[in-house]
Amino acid sequence: MTTLIDIKAGQWVLAFPQPYGLWDDTTMQERMEGFCRLGGGWDSHRVDEIFAVHQVQKVMPQTYLAAGSSRLIREGERLYRGSVPAGGEMTP
Repeated sequence: MTTLIDIKAGQWVLAFPQPYGLWDDTTMQERMEGFCRLGGGWDSHRVDEIFAVHQVQKVMPQTYLAAGSSRLIREGERLYRGSVPAGGEMTP
């Protein structure tokens, strides 16, 4: 099981949306090592397809809700916390 990072409502997170996130028994460490070793499809995929930045609205044990919606997520869609490698406060 992937160790989930501590996130709180109001923070911003970097996330891997599907299909780039964790879809099997891969840990975040294994996934990141794979990106380092094999690349992430940088030549054929835009960065906004591989990474997403969300503001957290609500945190649950295994999922979170992001504020708003985008082409990658629907309003109210629960997102898997295991696909979040980093999170924190945004400062101006």
